[in-house]
Amino acid sequence: MTTYEELEHCQNQLQSLVDALDRSAIISIADKKGKIIKINEEFCRISKYTEQELLGKDHNIVNSAHHPKEFWKEMWREISRGKTWRAEVKNKAKDGSFYWVDTVINPMLDNEGKVNSYLSIRYLITDRKEQEFEIQARQEQQQATEEELRQNFEELNAIQEQLQESFLLNQAQLNAISTSFGYVEFNLDKKITKVNPIFTNWTEFSETELIGLSHKELLPQDEETESYFRNLWEKLKDGKTVNGIFKRKTKSNKDLWVFGAYCPVINEKGRVIKVIKIASNYNAQKAAELEIQSQQDELKTTEEELRQNLEELNTIQEQVQESNLLMNAQLDAISTSFGYVEFNLDKKITKVNPIFADWTEFSETELIGLSHKELLPQDEETEVYFINLWTKLKDGKTVSGIFKRRTKSDKDLWIFGAYCPVINNKREVTKVIKIASNYNAQKEAELEIQLQQDELKATEEELRQNFEELQTTQEQLQEQTLKIEEEGVYREAILENAPMMLISTDTKGIITGFNSLAEELLEYEAEKVIGKVSPIIFHDVEEIKTYTKQLSKELEEEIPLGFDVLTAKAKLNLPTKKEWIYVSKNGKVFPVELQVSTIKKDKTGEIIGYLAMVQDITERKEAQKELEKLSVVARETSNAIVITDAEGYSMWVNEGFTRMTGYTLPEIIGKKPGKLLQGKETNFDHVLAIREGLKSKKPFTQEILNYDKMGKKYWLELSVTPVLDNYTGEITQFIGIETDITKRKKDEEDLKRLSVVASKTSNSVVITDAKGYIIWVNEGFLKLTEYSITEVIGKKPGALLQGKGTKHKHVLAIREGLKSKKPFTQEILNYKKYGESYWIELNVTPVFDEKTGEVIQFVGIENDITTRKEGEQLILEKNKALQTSEEELRQNFEELQATQEELQRQKIEVERALRELKSTQSQLIHSEKMATLGQLVANIAHEINTPLGAIRSSAGGIEQTLIETLPTLPDFLSSLPKHELKIFNDALKMSAECQNSLSSREQRALKYDLIDKLESYKNLQYVNRFADLLVDSSLYKDTEMVNAILKTQNPYSLLETVSHISSIIRSNQTIQMATERASKIIFALKNFSRQDQKGIKEKTDINKSIENTLVLYHNQIKHGIEVQKELSDIPQIMGFPDELIQVWTNLVHNAIQAMKNKGTLTLKTKIKEENVIISIADTGGGIPKEIQSKIFDPFFTTKKAGEGSGLGLDIVKKIVEKHDGKIWFESVKEKGTTFFVEVPIVRIYNEVI
Repeated sequence: MTTYEELEHCQNQLQSLVDALDRSAIISIADKKGKIIKINEEFCRISKYTEQELLGKDHNIVNSAHHPKEFWKEMWREISRGKTWRAEVKNKAKDGSFYWVDTVINPMLDNEGKVNSYLSIRYLITDRKEQEFEIQARQEQQQATEEELRQNFEELNAIQEQLQESFLLNQAQLNAISTSFGYVEFNLDKKITKVNPIFTNWTEFSETELIGLSHKELLPQDEETESYFRNLWEKLKDGKTVNGIFKRKTKSNKDLWVFGAYCPVINEKGRVIKVIKIASNYNAQKAAELEIQSQQDELKTTEEELRQNLEELNTIQEQVQESNLLMNAQLDAISTSFGYVEFNLDKKITKVNPIFADWTEFSETELIGLSHKELLPQDEETEVYFINLWTKLKDGKTVSGIFKRRTKSDKDLWIFGAYCPVINNKREVTKVIKIASNYNAQKEAELEIQLQQDELKATEEELRQNFEELQTTQEQLQEQTLKIEEEGVYREAILENAPMMLISTDTKGIITGFNSLAEELLEYEAEKVIGKVSPIIFHDVEEIKTYTKQLSKELEEEIPLGFDVLTAKAKLNLPTKKEWIYVSKNGKVFPVELQVSTIKKDKTGEIIGYLAMVQDITERKEAQKELEKLSVVARETSNAIVITDAEGYSMWVNEGFTRMTGYTLPEIIGKKPGKLLQGKETNFDHVLAIREGLKSKKPFTQEILNYDKMGKKYWLELSVTPVLDNYTGEITQFIGIETDITKRKKDEEDLKRLSVVASKTSNSVVITDAKGYIIWVNEGFLKLTEYSITEVIGKKPGALLQGKGTKHKHVLAIREGLKSKKPFTQEILNYKKYGESYWIELNVTPVFDEKTGEVIQFVGIENDITTRKEGEQLILEKNKALQTSEEELRQNFEELQATQEELQRQKIEVERALRELKSTQSQLIHSEKMATLGQLVANIAHEINTPLGAIRSSAGGIEQTLIETLPTLPDFLSSLPKHELKIFNDALKMSAECQNSLSSREQRALKYDLIDKLESYKNLQYVNRFADLLVDSSLYKDTEMVNAILKTQNPYSLLETVSHISSIIRSNQTIQMATERASKIIFALKNFSRQDQKGIKEKTDINKSIENTLVLYHNQIKHGIEVQKELSDIPQIMGFPDELIQVWTNLVHNAIQAMKNKGTLTLKTKIKEENVIISIADTGGGIPKEIQSKIFDPFFTTKKAGEGSGLGLDIVKKIVEKHDGKIWFESVKEKGTTFFVEVPIVRIYNEVI
């Protein structure tokens, strides 16, 4: 490739990149004063200003006044210093609407390194910002909830001051949330399904003993408890919460008093699915009450004192009860959804609840006594924060917010919560409690957004560099670029590869481009239409005339009949997508969807032609018609259709249902069909079968006897299909289709009675289906033919009974009789199972379907006429003996000749069928292979584009560096003193060997650090650029080398030259690695896609073919699948290499899909005796047992429609058997599946297909 061609290729690539950026981003260029000097169309579209309104203005024209002045001052400070500035900005469009953009402003420097203009690249992020605002609103709502919680605690403190002694008790309960509340879950059978250790400790049972225990077994056993228990569960099942003080029994039959609440859990349908109980131990309070009662008994001597004590006690109890109810409601919410911690004033943890312990990965024992500081990140910033936090807390101030903590395994733990000082009556802080919620999920979302922003910034930096390169070469190649654009290079590539018809024209409507798909569908050759005709010839004339009138009215101007009808809207930048009728050269008419766009010159915007994108929508139209037919069928079908909800209550029935049952839609709505339609003679087993079918969540069919509205019995065949929710997988509806089979059932009964008669007759009786396959025979048939029932069912009588003596004319006569659809009689010679011949007189009667009039069965009655035929044969033989020998020879010759011709005809037919079968099999294998290749093409394209991108970028960098460096390099090197030349060589070697693995953020941080250090060198020019070069060349790692460079006469020039030349070396290494990678991919793709034409086995390296297959799937497996290879040193085998690759490709593809792109893929090869065994294993969900016997069947697939043909494993099996091998598999549910292929090692002959 010449230098001009390379530059031209580079220009094309860069122009494509700029075009893509121009279409996806909002771009503007401003002069150094901020005045807009250039914008793209996207800027105008989003801001709703015209180009004339924007040019010469500054960006205040779209200022929304949302950001403070300091925001913009900071921007100008950054960009005026030559630094890139990035921020999210809220702008205001011309119509007053607001929009958000992610803005990057890059200063553009002149040759002296001074800013002369600013390039702004913006991406629309309005949708993302709206989501962030929604998240922020939720956070504010959560903060409000936290504030409400804090206020609740202040109210709690006030209550504690009033209740004096009860204050201490209640405060102790509050401070011991995690160690005083028991938790129990019950199912609706009133049995325990889950408990926490606190509750097990109270009841003296172990957790294992409690799980499955009935709730009733924990209650006192008396009549009062029985009534209480029944009423309690009635309320709970009605969704009502029940709280209070409850008496229970422990394992040792002790009384256990608890204060708590039973809370029903209600699903989204409003149904109770389980009950949870949260309770505190009330034994201490109960003991206190009993103690008070005892004291009251002792003080009975003073009635007034007793009354006063009782009044005081009742007052205290009411206050305690009210306090407990309030606190328990609060504690109920806290203990089940918030983390809780207590600290003493030494900043050490004194209490935690299980939720907080679970977050930190510590046990509760490990946390007690742990310093608060040990849960915080260990850095200087944390030290300052820690001191300030505890200063505020000891001053009695509440501190809330989002906090970062560390878990036991040193992971980040983000929490949202509040530190609340506990203040006693003396207004002294006695301890600190912390209540928090887990904020990890929100933080991960924030970090994910930040990561995406960082990646976007890196992409934008790369785009900026490409844009600068483009500007450097654009003026030099402008003339060539315009020429290339005019020649339509890109349009030709698009026309030939697009998945739709693409037809380009000049401004006068003459066709200039006509792709291969257009040739195929329109049946015109490109060379016959390009430059000669207008695409108007493909349209229906009347349709063009009609649309011309319609368009003229719509645009309010006269549109001339002809090509302008197709382009009028495109000229006005209006949507042009419309359905048309196309007519091919040979008169084929088909519907299309046509969209016309203009082709413009990049610089002037002048329209130089039009591009028509045409999609054949025949299949879409046919699908619409099919859907309309189905809707008509649902209304008009004679079958009954009923739709019920998930509980079986009717929602809709069609008119067929009303005709069949007599019930109208209003009469059936809200009722279960079975309740209305089943009667005393309905078989209960059939009812149970329907119920089981409904529970299975699968389609099923069941026959059942029903009764209509007037009480008349009728049989129906019920086909039920469940409708499942796409998200939950739960049933939302059932669709039932009912077919009246009353007559069929009567016919079956009649047939049953007839079969009894037929089975008792001495004649032979046989019944076949319409195609002649036996479905029933009587005992007379079995006795006559000596076959068993299993040997004849599903066979054709002729195939079993006719033999060498059977006359062909008799066979033909039977065939003609069957075709006539009329009763007939025919004599024929048959043979018994063991070869004995016998004559029968066959009487055949067809059975017709009453609705369609088509034959559905044939009934044959066979009379044994062997004795009669033997007598006839004896007479015939005597008559033949009287004929001359010449006549016998003539007849024998004619029969022999007829037989020979028939055999020759059959031989030719068999050979032709065999050739077609082999051709079809070869095409099928190749077709399946190409289908697999089609699934891989996107991944392969990505795999090839990645190294090509690296080559393109590296080559561009080498070219630019050589242009800048080569002219001055000889003079520069000759000017260096000897010791500086050595420094130059050492630095160049060191830089070329180093790999810079720093991220963009790390590079910026390092650069700023280096600038600070280099400021001390007063004579050093371009400090910022010098720091950039140190980072780019990786020389910053060696302090001695940096110092040596700084001591040279011109350190900046020396370092810049080292950086340029080392970048060439590293770019060359990148090109070599990328070329090797692309070569491997192309080699694997070439081997995979070739189709064997020789049909001859050749030596094949199995390990190599497996490796090639993995190369094709590299992009799919690299992001979630671990590949383990154990490929033994095995000899080559004789085989068909391209077909074996098809085997590995199909098995690997199935394995990836079975694992849903996450798991372990294991490939092994080994030698066993004279065979090679290949195994391919996945860690997917396994193959269900019920389908394991079917997976090699043709057209069997478990994939959705359109995702698989069901031929993959059938073809694999045929290929393996073609290699004299075998294939099998082993599968374990939830562990995975392994496929094994065994093929012989060597065959010394060639097998011709």
